Amino acid sequence: MNKETLYQAVIRLGIPHDHHESDLYLPYTEEVRQLLQTHGLTGQPFKHSTEGTIWIDVPFMYAPFWERKAQNQ
Repeated sequence: MNKETLYQAVIRLGIPHDHHESDLYLPYTEEVRQLLQTHGLTGQPFKHSTEGTIWIDVPFMYAPFWERKAQNQ
């Protein structure tokens, strides 16, 4: 069984996102909180510097970072 990753779910659901290195940034909404709970993950809320809204930093969950890293090994 191939379980959908958090990042795959974010893309499928069209949830806005950003990142820094391997950290995935998501808007702090009920949908995102439920998605994190489903995946057994937590994160650190922060104020988005350009949006002025609350987002959540989910460490190490930005999949393209890890995919690029795997290709470079």
